[in-house]
Amino acid sequence: MTPKWKEFNAEIITPLFIAGAENRRITKELLLKEGLRPPSIKGSLHFWFRAMMGGIIKDADKFTYLRELEGRLLGDIKSSSTFKIRTYLDDLYYHKVHLGMNDPRTPSKLAIIPPTKLTLKLKIEPKPQKLVLSTLWLATMIGNFGGRVTRAFGSIQLNVPKPSDGLNFIYKGNRLVDIKEFMETNFNLIYECFKKYANSGGYSGPPDKITFPVVSKEYTKLYVISPKNIYWRNWKSAMDDIRDKFYRKFKDYINVKTIGSPPIPSPLYLSIKKANQNDFFGIVLVFKDDIYVGKYKTYFKDNDGPFGKIEKFMKNMKQLEYKEIDLSYEQ
Repeated sequence: MTPKWKEFNAEIITPLFIAGAENRRITKELLLKEGLRPPSIKGSLHFWFRAMMGGIIKDADKFTYLRELEGRLLGDIKSSSTFKIRTYLDDLYYHKVHLGMNDPRTPSKLAIIPPTKLTLKLKIEPKPQKLVLSTLWLATMIGNFGGRVTRAFGSIQLNVPKPSDGLNFIYKGNRLVDIKEFMETNFNLIYECFKKYANSGGYSGPPDKITFPVVSKEYTKLYVISPKNIYWRNWKSAMDDIRDKFYRKFKDYINVKTIGSPPIPSPLYLSIKKANQNDFFGIVLVFKDDIYVGKYKTYFKDNDGPFGKIEKFMKNMKQLEYKEIDLSYEQ
């Protein structure tokens, strides 16, 4: 059966910096030309496929099996991708945004800002469709796109009114516990889909060792956060609070000035997502940081375990509330 183009409407949730924004002179014309380009989306899909599959494939640290499965689905120098993607900006809103999580004391660059709308078109081969959509779910529902993605910039929302292959792409719920249940339900579906694909290649079993970020109970902590008993009403208030009441307070708590520094990726990944119509909440994704042994200090590890510091900080957080997402689906 010949695959057909599927069209998804999407919207920008937090300002999107095009790739390399820190080192280029950004103009309206450049934003129009580049927008959210397919290579940026494909790069994100590669990251999230690797992160999810990395918790399933044995000896994933060597990349041997992982790269084979990744290339077969998403394409590499040997294989073409099982899908094609096109993006179009339906309109363009832009403004200078401060790079330091919108802190006015930090430098600013032009960015694509809400309420910019875009259209994403996908043509997927029938057999891997569910796996591609599962990877897209991770990239859009947890991750971000463009530049400065680990600090909550570049969040987009796909407006898919009905579940696609069982996956729901629209957050719903009046409480954080509703978001927690939503995420755990979808993560279970995604895990089963990835596990089935891994078994089709003859490779399965828990990883012996990990040397790159993966999403799994042993190597990841995943939280959703918000003000107590309410959501934020816009992305700016969400980013300001996450910056001041979470990120900076946690840095003070562990006595560091920054978490992660190029070329080493940050093991702390922040996102802002939208539930219902105009309710915003935060996502805190913590990767086990001693996978980069010898490259920099660990930020989360203490005598109580690899995530001891972040666990204690979350429990004693005064101004925000949180729920931890259970990632024990692999057990």
